[in-house]
Amino acid sequence: MSKEEEYLKHIISSCELILDDLEMGAHIPEADFNMLGYADKIMFGMQQKISKQLNPTHYKEMTNEQAFRESTGGRHD
Repeated sequence: MSKEEEYLKHIISSCELILDDLEMGAHIPEADFNMLGYADKIMFGMQQKISKQLNPTHYKEMTNEQAFRESTGGRHD
């Protein structure tokens, strides 16, 4: 496993644990919530840069809007 994959798995694991805690009634303090928004923007930007490396050929058959939705999972950030 690459270092990149290891980091991503750790991030995903942490997110899953936080979601479990939230379901059980915990809350995210405001300062941490602000950091969560920052982390979300970083991860979204990284995902966009990585997706552009692949340049899937099936996107050429789509409209720009369809390709955007596919590459972002529907996000508009």
